[in-house]
Amino acid sequence: MAGKDPDTKRIMPEPGALNVFRGVNTPHRVVPVQGVKDRVIATFSYYEKPGVIFSAEEQLGFYGRTVD
Repeated sequence: MAGKDPDTKRIMPEPGALNVFRGVNTPHRVVPVQGVKDRVIATFSYYEKPGVIFSAEEQLGFYGRTVD
């Protein structure tokens, strides 16, 4: 976390790039949005069982809000 891990990779994707990683197991951060265009993030999740949903706590941590 202090930036001293030799396996740490810094990427600078171009607009429209697709970045695939295991976020729950990967420390990460993003730069602030700048300019006139909004940042759009789509998150895909896969579960082996149908009907799995985030708990209220997971929703808050992931989306910053919960569904009423």
